[in-house]
Formats: sequence, structure tokens, C-alpha cells
Amino acid sequence: STCRDTECVATVSVVDPKNPSGPPALTMVFDYIDGDWLSVREAPDKCKVGDAEVDVTGWSIIALRPRLDGSMSGEYTWATAPALCASKRAVNLAPTSGAGTGTEAADPAAEPPLRASPGAALWGTYTYTQTYPATGEVFPPHDYRATTHCLRTGDRCVTLMSTVDTNNLFVMQYGDRRFTASFPEGDAQCTDGIGKVRQSSRDELPLPQGPQNPIQTLTGKSFQDYTGDCPAQVELDVRIQRIGD
Repeated sequence: STCRDTECVATVSVVDPKNPSGPPALTMVFDYIDGDWLSVREAPDKCKVGDAEVDVTGWSIIALRPRLDGSMSGEYTWATAPALCASKRAVNLAPTSGAGTGTEAADPAAEPPLRASPGAALWGTYTYTQTYPATGEVFPPHDYRATTHCLRTGDRCVTLMSTVDTNNLFVMQYGDRRFTASFPEGDAQCTDGIGKVRQSSRDELPLPQGPQNPIQTLTGKSFQDYTGDCPAQVELDVRIQRIGD
């Protein structure tokens, strides 16, 4: 690790325990933020849904807090977009002594500076509401706790939205100055009660104008596609309103 001005950065090389002197299987970069060492990674991944493996975008977040004895404790969070798979595990690291692996971590001083992202301002508790503009019908709202983590480059972020009452999760991604979310596909009945359709939906919400931290309101659209016996395309108005920390 190394520090410059008020920023500290560390690099970690992950090696295969069966071949500890071999090349690193993975190199991670951690930034020291608010008392935690934080690493955020985005990569193509797979999620098992039933008997099928689905291609998804995987986000891995590791947060570690140093202890006085040199050990660290924290959490590893993995979530996919769309929110088909997610897991969270406790992490405990203890210092070791010995000959080591022979593999050196990359030079942390060579890492570019951490860049702030406007997407990181989506945090706190929010109410999510959908409205059908053709009739003015407002669908039942849901309250979510939002936590956002961004890549070191600041251009991409993931927001984990968990319902306050049931901890159900949906995942939003930030990029190109907008938040997007794709929801798992599902089966539904036509309004005649006989036919069946396959439903898919996605949300798009542009970043509000002007700097905000935290973001108070996001507004955008939900695009819902129905294929099958009664095909249709529906657009809903979406509003995400902050109601507290």
C-alpha cells in the first residue's frame, strides 16, 4: 500500500494455493475510504437459474476494516445485473509469517488516482413508484435502502436496492450519466385470463441536473415488453424519491 496526500491505495495479488509461486490469478486494487479498504469489480459472469446458466454482469464488492492486531474483518458482496443471483459473506484476514509465495503485488504507486462519480450520490432510503401515464394509475410503491459502489475510474457504479420490509433486491447500474435496471423475465396472464405472455422490463433514469449528494429525486421510464398470446409494449413513468438516510 501507499498514500499520497489524503488518499491511500493498496494492491493485492491472489494466487492459486496449489501453485503459490505461479502468476497471480487475479489482481485487486483497494482504496481506503471512511475507515475501510474497499475494492469494487465488474466483470461478465454467469448465474444459475433453475437448470440453466444465464449470462449476467457480476459485481463484487469487498470491504475490510483494519484491527489493532493487524488483522482485518469485513464483508464480500456479490450481486448480478439483472438481480438473479446475490450473496454476502463475512471475511476475516489474519497476518501470516513465513517464506511467502514468491509473488509480488503490483506497485500501488502506479495506480491512477481514485475518481469521484456522480452516481455514488444515490444512497439512503427511497420510495420507488410507477405510474401509467395514459390513465394516471399509480401502482403500489415500495421503499428501498440504496447503497452504491463505483469503479475506481468513476464511470460505472452499481446500486444495490433492498426493500426495507423484506430485503428483496434489485440492482441498478450507473453509466453514461444515467441509471438503468433490467428485471428478471417472468410469465403472466393476458387480461382475458386465458392467454399467456412472457414479460421483460427495464428502467432508464437520467442523472438529475446539477450536483446532488445525496440524490433527492430520479425520474425516468420503465419499458415493459410482452410477447406471446397478447403482445404489447408499455411505458410507465418511474419516480425514485429520497425519504431518509
